[in-house]
Amino acid sequence: MIGRISARRHYDKSLGYDFLKVKYIQNTGKLSVEMKKWLCLVCDLIYDEAEGWPEDGIKPGTRWEDVPDDWACPYCGVGKEDFEMIEITSSDTPSKKVALEQETTESQVNQALDPVVIIGGGMAAYSLAKEFRKLNTETPVKIISRDDGKLYYKPNLSCMLSQKKFPDDLIMSQDLTVELIPYTEVVAINRQNKQLDLGHDVIKYGKLIFATGAGVIRAPVTGDAVDLIHGVNDLLDYRKFRADLVGKSHVAIIGAGLIGCEFANDLLNSGMHVDVIDIFGHCMSNLLPEPAARALEKELSAIGCQFRFGNKVEAVNKTGERLTLTLSNGDELETDLIISAIGLRPHTDLARMADLSYNRGIIVNKYLETSDPDIYALGDCAEVEGHVLMYVEPLLISAKALAKTLTGSRTAVQYGPMPVIVKTPACPVVVAAPATDAQGQWVIEADKTNVKALLKSPDGETLAFALTGNYTKEYKTLRESLPDILND
Repeated sequence: MIGRISARRHYDKSLGYDFLKVKYIQNTGKLSVEMKKWLCLVCDLIYDEAEGWPEDGIKPGTRWEDVPDDWACPYCGVGKEDFEMIEITSSDTPSKKVALEQETTESQVNQALDPVVIIGGGMAAYSLAKEFRKLNTETPVKIISRDDGKLYYKPNLSCMLSQKKFPDDLIMSQDLTVELIPYTEVVAINRQNKQLDLGHDVIKYGKLIFATGAGVIRAPVTGDAVDLIHGVNDLLDYRKFRADLVGKSHVAIIGAGLIGCEFANDLLNSGMHVDVIDIFGHCMSNLLPEPAARALEKELSAIGCQFRFGNKVEAVNKTGERLTLTLSNGDELETDLIISAIGLRPHTDLARMADLSYNRGIIVNKYLETSDPDIYALGDCAEVEGHVLMYVEPLLISAKALAKTLTGSRTAVQYGPMPVIVKTPACPVVVAAPATDAQGQWVIEADKTNVKALLKSPDGETLAFALTGNYTKEYKTLRESLPDILND
């Protein structure tokens, strides 16, 4: 009699991977796996065929090959080609990939046991800890966080409301052998003795990593309601924003950059009235050429966004239960809640106190080393060979390289082309911004709000691009034609 195919899901915490326990099929001598899981190589989201992705209309049981080709990772926006199957053929015989991650080499065992200490409790910290643990299971790792240290996917802060999700829905599980020290500030760094003063305690480090991120640039306004302006840059900020949003119907956003436009789209899709104020003449002025920006503006305006370009917010004052913004052109605008989205600035204060080199961010070389050979920096706080890249992909690349360096294999970061997918479903946008010193001319192809803008060098090389609407489907092909951002 031919046996029934049977499979049960199993999560092995020691490996950090979900895989399938598979039963033997009688009379066939074969093993069969009913469902597979696929790992996003950018943000580590897992697509489980058994569960599907109902939020995007993909029913449970949908095989990977039956997932629409244009489906994008709901966390980071990359396409199907950036997913990898987690290949497990038997619960007793894990894949080569997992087996390698379990392996402990002699060099790892010989690593000094002074702890690796990471200052910061965000994606950069946890990404580095995860990559480090793949290579070294012995050396203690400590993460010092100013907040509760919950792991979450930060880019989704600007698109949760219309998905009817709450702040806690952002939190991701993690199972790493690390010591989390939450709600703690580093008071001082003693580089000579390799110690951190935490105020209530002093801890020693072998290697120290800054993963302190960036902070919101506050809008330079006056008035008696300045303290009521929201800057949403982490989960604690977002909790307060969502709490204050209850019962409100009108939101004003200061800044029409990437984050401002993402928040505007999310709020509009949730039934809010939204005004966006910006001193420049169009959306995302630091990233998009005007034709692409006008396409985004048109589509956001079509769903109710009111743009007020060429204006600066001079003052914010209380007017009963509401807030009044005074603009530089003399207009006044009443609203219920205000978000400041004019940009982020790397956290460098602690590095300055420790007398480390800094500029826009904490200055590091291509090995992510600061001016102290035992101290490193990665993520939004780092200025890598002159580049400050506040996106997920460079962060993950940096974590992989630095983990190798910390475990004895000095590895330089290499940044290839890294287009950014903007979460504005009213008008899809993908942009690969030009280098600051790029010399060229924009070549525009447009059909209504579908825009393809290519920055061409004098010799015809594509240096950057901005795509909107239907043209965003071409970004993977165009990416291959761009120069690397940083390589050897």
